[in-house]
Amino acid sequence: MVMSKQLKSLIATSLRYANPQATDRLRKKGRKNLSQAIINQYLLSGLVFLAVYGSMLFMTDFAKMPGTFTYFAMLFFLLGLSQGVSIIYNIFFESKDLGSYLPLPFKQSQIFIAKNIVVALSVVPFIIPLLILFFLTSLKSKLNIVLAGVISSLLFIVVLLILFAICSLIVFGITKTKVFQKHKKLMTTLLLWVTMALVIIGIMLMNQDTADSYVADRNIILPMLPLFHITHAPFSSEGLISIVGVVGFLLILAFLVKWQILPQLYEQVTNISSTEQVVRRKHKKNQNLQQILRRYNFELVKNPSLITQVLSSSLVF
Repeated sequence: MVMSKQLKSLIATSLRYANPQATDRLRKKGRKNLSQAIINQYLLSGLVFLAVYGSMLFMTDFAKMPGTFTYFAMLFFLLGLSQGVSIIYNIFFESKDLGSYLPLPFKQSQIFIAKNIVVALSVVPFIIPLLILFFLTSLKSKLNIVLAGVISSLLFIVVLLILFAICSLIVFGITKTKVFQKHKKLMTTLLLWVTMALVIIGIMLMNQDTADSYVADRNIILPMLPLFHITHAPFSSEGLISIVGVVGFLLILAFLVKWQILPQLYEQVTNISSTEQVVRRKHKKNQNLQQILRRYNFELVKNPSLITQVLSSSLVF
């Protein structure tokens, strides 16, 4: 009971940092239960994605189109990657709340799990169509509906954990470097922008083989092919090898997270926070309103978290 209360408190705190702009909007609207309001927004986003992409996926027989399956799997994985990197950085480094936990009886693993649950709540709405993709592929492959539901649900959770691990290793790996600690603001901007750029470039490259709208199937994206084998024929030799490969990959990532991130979680986040540079504002005289507004908006654009949230919730989609 104590553990669950601690975890619930940590989750409620981290929810407010996942998307600071959305939290501020809810505060201004006078919402009393911020945690529930934020969760409701995530649920609504998930329903919208299900409605939009679910209807599209329902029209395709993925059992006969492995290339199209791997295309959609990679598409949603890349969307989850762009969101995951941004949100993990926000709730671990921009929140600057870990120092407050030092005198409290929280384990580092509890804090890490709570914050990643918040990452899950933030990322799942954007990758929830993967669950539909897995389920429809299993059904079209003539698997029992119960078995299809179990396989698709378990595979979705595994893919979600892999996504979290990759995002965590990217963020914590880059923030360990001396270059990042010396040029925090510049490197933060590069981290978020480069990740988003890679996502956009990846989506554009995947669409190169779709100039002809009458192509029967797309080119197969090999990293996503094991997911097709698992949902299409889980008990075949390809399916069993794919299951072993995907689970093994997850275990390797989990090992890296456990030994590279958790033992130094407090120290790394505290070190990054302590390298904050004090910005001295320069007062410029004789500026007109247009010059003041231009300078103000330029400072907003320099805020990496703000501009990334704006672009990731509009332009990318």
